[in-house]
Amino acid sequence: MNILVINPPNTPYTAEGLLIEPIDTLQLASCIKEQGFDLSVLDMDRKKMLTIPDTINYDWLVIVHDYHIPLHNESTILNIKAIISAAHRANKNVIMCGKYASFGDPHLLDHLGADHYIQGQAESKIVSILKGKDVTEYDNFTALPCPDRSLIDLSDYIDVRTVLTSRGCHQHCNFCHVPGFWGGWKYKRPEDVVSE
Repeated sequence: MNILVINPPNTPYTAEGLLIEPIDTLQLASCIKEQGFDLSVLDMDRKKMLTIPDTINYDWLVIVHDYHIPLHNESTILNIKAIISAAHRANKNVIMCGKYASFGDPHLLDHLGADHYIQGQAESKIVSILKGKDVTEYDNFTALPCPDRSLIDLSDYIDVRTVLTSRGCHQHCNFCHVPGFWGGWKYKRPEDVVSE
């Protein structure tokens, strides 16, 4: 089974001077790859693409609506809808995750038409879906793999690398989405941070 993980196009496309590696897309793709799936990553925003080329072979499309740089523009959502529609015309399955899938208006999400929406942390849930398991019975990842930066061409981005040493928060401030989206605080082992 071939998985295509995309960072969807922003509207307008992200400015060249701001383009950093899509770390959340890479983290999720690395988790999928670690489970033995064949996959490729396409940064449609960086490549300034509105459609997926016909030359890319995939069975499942995973849209990572970036966790850290959420795409808010209405035109961006319409672009994502067009990408989902094209995937369905080609008989592909679509999973959407990230902040919009977690916090977007449910009626608008239904209108987008993805087969699955993953709220909050996606790593464990997406692997369960791809393996055909009930998404309510997923195993939690105790440690996230180091993002596989070989999945993209790093020369496409400014010379800055992002290392995520922890995620989540143990607080429950009512103005903040972090605990609801990322869950309780989790850290990477210092050895893994140094290795990355």
